Amino acid sequence: MNKMKSVFKVLFAFIFILVTAEIYSQEIQETKISDFTVPGNVDVNDFKMAPEMRNYCYVVWNNDRTASEVHSRNSVSQAFSYVISEQIKFFSNSKYAAIGENYYDSNRKASTTLIVEGKNILTTEYIDWTSSYINKDDVLTVIIKDAEKYYLAKYSDDEGLTRSEPYDELRAAFRFERGTGEEGDDYVHEEEYTLDKNGDRIYTAVRNNKAYLIIGDAVKATPFSDIDNSSIAYDSNGDICFIAKDNGGLYSSPKGFFVVRGDKKYQKFDYVYAPLYFDRSGSIYYVASDSVGEYEYDSYIVKNDKKLDLNNKATGIVSGIFNVNVSPEGNVSYLEWRDIKQMNETSEQYYSSSSYFVKGGKEYFLGYNVRPFVYGTNGKFLYAAQSDHKITKSDIYLFENNTAKKVNSESYDDIYGYDFTPDEKIYFLGMTSDTSSGIYNSSVDLIIDNKKSEISVSSYIRLKGILPGL
Repeated sequence: MNKMKSVFKVLFAFIFILVTAEIYSQEIQETKISDFTVPGNVDVNDFKMAPEMRNYCYVVWNNDRTASEVHSRNSVSQAFSYVISEQIKFFSNSKYAAIGENYYDSNRKASTTLIVEGKNILTTEYIDWTSSYINKDDVLTVIIKDAEKYYLAKYSDDEGLTRSEPYDELRAAFRFERGTGEEGDDYVHEEEYTLDKNGDRIYTAVRNNKAYLIIGDAVKATPFSDIDNSSIAYDSNGDICFIAKDNGGLYSSPKGFFVVRGDKKYQKFDYVYAPLYFDRSGSIYYVASDSVGEYEYDSYIVKNDKKLDLNNKATGIVSGIFNVNVSPEGNVSYLEWRDIKQMNETSEQYYSSSSYFVKGGKEYFLGYNVRPFVYGTNGKFLYAAQSDHKITKSDIYLFENNTAKKVNSESYDDIYGYDFTPDEKIYFLGMTSDTSSGIYNSSVDLIIDNKKSEISVSSYIRLKGILPGL
């Protein structure tokens, strides 16, 4: 039986979009500057253009999306089970670099291939493409895994492919920020990776229970057993600082964390958490905790070697510390969480939390199950919370001049999307739900300056994406 292969033509249009937005209207003007056709199943989201616009590439899928190829202006790659289009990178000469994966069985045992302008450069067990990058010298650096060992592989047109010595663990260093502790975006963005003075990324490695720092082309052995790759920072003197252990791996052995600064090792604590903070005088600050029971930890702030005390600390252990800020003068503020054990109607145990804002060594009660802070001018901030841990309805609060003031005049089951307008008015979305009829119904109000707005929520969402702060 003859099979006819269909060819689909997809039009790619490069569009300059000029957007003007007002509260009640939007105007969009589009100008097409180029188009061309391609064969196969192609999604516009799989199209990538080199920054200088000298090359482009896109992923072409077969009809049942079980195989894909990378097509560029000058090349076509072999077919792979999967190609991640959003992570395609370009060298300065506009050649592209990508990875293709092939799955061999139902357990998704895979091989991963590094592709440069249609050519297979390396095939191995695993390539950590999310932490890969091309430096100013046009060298692609990537972590690979082969035969249960990790290597730092580098590729350039001039030098070809090289790889480091094998390691048991190998991680790219990045800056970790302690938010409110809510689930969210765990993806490490390009700008969050830690760089050395030459703009190259830093890596931590472990081999035979010995930790290494890889900075540029230099590999430095340390006397430690592991280093937290999310903690590496430089102080004002240019000394490298990080969290380390000397009694085993970060997660495979209990307790015994400490901060290292240059050649100085600070006091040990049960646990120490990234990131590290500095004031103008050079003092270093960080969050540490003691284990006080099974899965229970009491957290606090440490300055150099000394635990910072509070003047009016509430009773109970501090389960977590977030939103840490250290001013150049050494003034410290942060959010404290204290877990509250509760029982639901079926006698199942669950947790809620009470929260305090700490500033100038004093605690200020904020509420229960506090949501992320949104900052305005002069240190004031908004947050959503519950007024009582047994009440499920949410309110929005403004913290200003060391006082938390409730903003909303109406009661809502949930509040989200809160922020300040450019002229410092408060706005938020308040949701009300109703299940009295046995069917779930909900409505959402957009509140601006404590008044219901005539703008529809759908219009708000569109405007929010265009104009920060509405």
